[in-house]
Amino acid sequence: MIKFNSDLAIFATIAGESVDGAKIGDTEISYINNACIRIFGDLRGLSFAHLLNQITNDESKTAELVDKLNQQGEITTEGTLQGKMVKLHSASNLQSCDDSGVKKRVVQAAITDISESVFLKERLYTTSEALNRAASSADEDTGAHTARINRIWTPPISQR
Repeated sequence: MIKFNSDLAIFATIAGESVDGAKIGDTEISYINNACIRIFGDLRGLSFAHLLNQITNDESKTAELVDKLNQQGEITTEGTLQGKMVKLHSASNLQSCDDSGVKKRVVQAAITDISESVFLKERLYTTSEALNRAASSADEDTGAHTARINRIWTPPISQR
């Protein structure tokens, strides 16, 4: 079986572990891959709550995400990190890591730079709106048809 080598990944991978029962948001990032260093810098030593707060820029949203990670074991969120639009996928699980039976909580995350994707979606939406206005000014029926198609293919503002 081939083992995944996160050091060769094109997305940032981070991880940390703490003793079970400790606050998950206080778990410090102790591992980062090369892509993370290249894209976002060295994040080791930051707590997961601090990282999430940097991404969301909202303390209440951070608290909500940490609670969800505690309860459901995984989260996904979008925001900005080091001036880049990012999407973070994180999961946590319990593992017995040593012979004494001490359970540790491992928290892992992948951070993807989605800046280019967001930029392209915005340009597509802007172009679509311009075509809609042009078609509407030439022919109302064609303009109405273009507007209907635009609503079908364009995500709501909350998803852009």
